[in-house]
Amino acid sequence: MTAGRMQVSGFKWGAQLNSRTYDWKNSGEGLKLVNTRGKTMENEIIFLVEEAPEGGYQARALGHSIFTEADTFDELKEMVQDAVICHFDPAKKPSLIRLHLVKDEVIKV
Repeated sequence: MTAGRMQVSGFKWGAQLNSRTYDWKNSGEGLKLVNTRGKTMENEIIFLVEEAPEGGYQARALGHSIFTEADTFDELKEMVQDAVICHFDPAKKPSLIRLHLVKDEVIKV
């Protein structure tokens, strides 16, 4: 994958996420998430959170191979923290976890 915008589960990067715009940048160490000012978001990991079809919640890390799920949102927060701790070496572990909840709802007209 090269630098640029990314589509994840119907969510297009380059759009605003919590009043911030993010893009992917190829840094030689792989793709990194950067904000509109070009600052690398090394100390932050973002999870795309969706309601699971069978109930509960699913969370996928953007830019990392981390996936977890739980029955409640509070349980999901704990599962995400545990998954991040297990995935990263202590020296490279992000200091912040951002959960972006996406709800896909269809309304009949």
